[in-house]
Amino acid sequence: MISIPLYIFLLIYAAFLLVFIFFFFANFFHLFHMGGTTVTSFLVTIILVALTVAVLLLTTYSLRTVSWSDTLNLGGDAYNIFNPIF
Repeated sequence: MISIPLYIFLLIYAAFLLVFIFFFFANFFHLFHMGGTTVTSFLVTIILVALTVAVLLLTTYSLRTVSWSDTLNLGGDAYNIFNPIF
């Protein structure tokens, strides 16, 4: 049976967030460095920032009650096709 601790998924999510933050700041740098400061670019940037903050807040709210020391068990008797339950 394979047991995966839940904190592994948290670490994968944190790595994704680090990559996202890197590209987010690279986008800001290119936006202001290349002179693309139009009303449309500001509106899109504000919408992107608002959606990012909303997703982070909802994620924090949803994951605050998770016990990260629990494990996800894959396999075992319930998944064995040669050992029926009845």
